[in-house]
Amino acid sequence: MGVWSHFAYADAPDHPTVRQQQERFVEAVAELEREGVHPQLRHLANSAATLTNPSAHYDLVRPGLAVYGLSPTPDLASSADYGLREAMRLVARLSLVKDIPQGQGVSYGHSYLTDRDTRLGLVPLGYSDGIPRNASNAGPALLDGRRLTIAGRVCMDQFLLDLGPDATAEPGDEVVLFGAGALGEPTAEDWAAATGTISYEIITRVGARVPRYYVAAAGAMVRRATVRRAGLEGIEAVELGASNPFEWYADRELVVTADDGAQLHVEIDEPQGFEGGPTVVFSHGYCLALGSWIHQRRAVVQAGFRCVAWDQRGHGRSGTGAEGHSTIDQLGSDLERVIAAAAPDGPLVLVGHSMGGMTVMALADRNPALVRDRVDAVGFVSTSAGGDGMISLGFGRMLGATLLRFGPGVLANLAARQRQWSAARSVGRDVESYLVERFSFASPVSAETVRFAADMLMGTDLKVVADFLPAFEDHDKRDALPVFGRVDALVLNGEGDVLTPPDHSQAIVDVLPNAEHVVITDAGHLVMLEHPALVDAQLLALIDRAHVEEAPAPARGRTQITDLARRHAVQLLRQKRTGQKRTGQKRTGQKRTGQERTGERKQSGTKDPV
Repeated sequence: MGVWSHFAYADAPDHPTVRQQQERFVEAVAELEREGVHPQLRHLANSAATLTNPSAHYDLVRPGLAVYGLSPTPDLASSADYGLREAMRLVARLSLVKDIPQGQGVSYGHSYLTDRDTRLGLVPLGYSDGIPRNASNAGPALLDGRRLTIAGRVCMDQFLLDLGPDATAEPGDEVVLFGAGALGEPTAEDWAAATGTISYEIITRVGARVPRYYVAAAGAMVRRATVRRAGLEGIEAVELGASNPFEWYADRELVVTADDGAQLHVEIDEPQGFEGGPTVVFSHGYCLALGSWIHQRRAVVQAGFRCVAWDQRGHGRSGTGAEGHSTIDQLGSDLERVIAAAAPDGPLVLVGHSMGGMTVMALADRNPALVRDRVDAVGFVSTSAGGDGMISLGFGRMLGATLLRFGPGVLANLAARQRQWSAARSVGRDVESYLVERFSFASPVSAETVRFAADMLMGTDLKVVADFLPAFEDHDKRDALPVFGRVDALVLNGEGDVLTPPDHSQAIVDVLPNAEHVVITDAGHLVMLEHPALVDAQLLALIDRAHVEEAPAPARGRTQITDLARRHAVQLLRQKRTGQKRTGQKRTGQKRTGQERTGERKQSGTKDPV
């Protein structure tokens, strides 16, 4: 049983009504208790009271507007003052760009008249999507770093922007209606001011037709913070954060157009106080997305380095492009374009997993001068240079070759029934998770990690899966590897990887004299999700060697790393899979060393390359 009420004046914390209402609430609870009724839950605080009146928190609080990272008292304190970060961003893409002469009336009732020859861009959002009609000729937007205003009326499904006569915008370019404001985009409060309403109405009126991408659960975890602003020093507030390890906010997003018109989704992370150094560019694997690098992106940014991650064509939020372009060489071209747009100058560290490593090799094959001039280090994670039928998809060389030959046709037929396939996925999620865990990991991982990986792997469009399969049969970039001969190289793989076993990595190491080969015990193909801390440490060491002049050279050769804290769980898992009975071992009474308790590094042979 609980007692619930709500402040009427919390957005004016010094108003006498706030104190009076809280006193009456306390009296009401006391009266109930005198009558033998003992409420288990007491609630009074909305967003404003949650942030400014800790004495009113009681058992429950109800942050509404604050969950979106918006200030409930903008006249008193901004979102930044409260330590909040805007958690909602509304974006669209231009669907049409057209040249319009001076004096042309546009939109219903010709409510906008061009005052010069100009270009207009059509944005496919309207009042049926929640854009206020009174934002006509008033609503702000950001395109290509420029603030623009809606030209004419907000229609049911669209509105126009006057891009200006010299605009170079094209269909597919991103338009930001509102967001955090850190990159110059309008905020929900800007929209509220332009339309004569409140920011809460702006964010809650966005309609169900607009696709949602949930990248964070604001309010999943709270921690105490101090409000830093004049007049409220010392008042304890709640700063909303996130506890999901797979949540990440990019500082900036780009859409890069490939040479065949494919729209490539790119995310950029800028660490606070970035003072130069290499930009780390992550390329993900087959049937994955940039989210597969979530742990490494976090580690790289926290270490103070700039980070670029992108969805390869047909994966994640990127488009597919022209028919017949699902090739490794095309991916190398795509990466070249991504670098030109997101990291046009300065040193680079290229990191690729699985197909992403092949993409990096294709870039070197395509543009060796770029590698020689700008790449300081390269990381090849669970990948292969191909050649001689080395790609087996984890089913053995003969069966793998059969799948590569006949699989595209089978998958193409399934792709024509994508809706039925998606429905089957929703029914068989337990089986799906089992298969992903079995073929992607070699040690126990959390159910959340399995589900996160499964959603990427099994969520890839079947036509994309089919189109890329032949690329692995043809893949051979062994001749491109020497381009990386003068840079620091890390070749990392899991010992239990059934898709690209360690001999694939060894073939790369044999060509690169500066390569350090790291093998992680009890790790499968998705090693960066399975053992994130170990992979993070190896990548940061690589970046540090590239960043620091005259950094000590690593011990060349093969290094095997074992997480002893997980060994027992791995042994139990293997016994379960093979049906073997658990065999007990007598205790010897011998104490383990500190190194054995925390981890183990075993050198295989000498320091000479293996």
